[in-house]
Amino acid sequence: MTRIALLSISVLDLIMQTAAGASLNERLAAPELVAPQCARPAPIVNEAPRYFVGYEATIKRGYPLRIEATRLMKLYGFTLEGRSPYDHSIFLTEISPTNLANLRCAKSVMSIRYLIPVYLNAA
Repeated sequence: MTRIALLSISVLDLIMQTAAGASLNERLAAPELVAPQCARPAPIVNEAPRYFVGYEATIKRGYPLRIEATRLMKLYGFTLEGRSPYDHSIFLTEISPTNLANLRCAKSVMSIRYLIPVYLNAA
């Protein structure tokens, strides 16, 4: 029996729910990338996966996480799914490729990571 575990517990709901009108397979589809239009965009620190459930954006220290997360969400139109209890980062979904490119140019964003499902075999 295979069970799905995610890289973050706060993202577990992403796999259990689907976006309005989107199937689970559409939610897990490979990401489309648009080149950022700035000189030094925040890097994407892992390889583009075949399937993913969202993104983790690490916010630079010195920016209040809750305030900056809300500001970025309003500016770039993503769905804020939660914050990491371990580091200075937020989990997001429902962002267009163009807005993801623009988010990478935000001065407060240090890096972006794809959130990927991890499959564990239950013995």
